[in-house]
Amino acid sequence: MKTNHRTAALGLALLLLLPSGPLAAARRPSRKSPHTQIVAVCRVETAPAEKVHKNRRRFLEFDVTIVSFERLPGDKNADPDLPILRRGRVHIVHDLSCGGERIVLLPGDAAEIRGEYVAVPDGRDLIHFTHPADGSCGAKGGHPDGGIRKIDAAALKKAA
Repeated sequence: MKTNHRTAALGLALLLLLPSGPLAAARRPSRKSPHTQIVAVCRVETAPAEKVHKNRRRFLEFDVTIVSFERLPGDKNADPDLPILRRGRVHIVHDLSCGGERIVLLPGDAAEIRGEYVAVPDGRDLIHFTHPADGSCGAKGGHPDGGIRKIDAAALKKAA
C-alpha cells in the first residue's frame, strides 16, 4: 500500500514538473503584441479624458489620427516592419501615475506623441508609454522615454 502511495505521489510530481504540465503554461511569459517605438505628428480627434483603470492608476485617454511618423531606436523587441495606421484613429493611453504630465488638447489640435505603438490583435491600435522612463513607475529604463506635446497646427500641413 505504501508503495502505491509513493508511486502515485512521484507520478503526480513528475506531471507537474514536465514542461507540458499545467504549471508550465502559467510560467510561460505572455507574448507581447507587435509593437514599435515611434514619434508621430498627430491630429487630435477626441479631447483627453481622465480614466482610472482597474490597477488604480490614472490615465488620460484620447484618439488621434497619425499624419506622419518616424520609427525610433531603443527597443530590441520592436517590429521594424510593423504597419502604422494612418487612415484611422489610434487610441492614446497616457499614464499620469507614472510621471506623465497632464496636457490640454482639443479636437483639431496638433500634437507630437512619442511612445510605443502597439498593433492590438482584434482591437484598435494604440500608443502608450508616453511618459518618462525614469523609474517613477516600474523599472528605470524599462522602455524608452515617451512624451506628448502640443505643437503648432501648421505642422499638420507640413507633415502631410
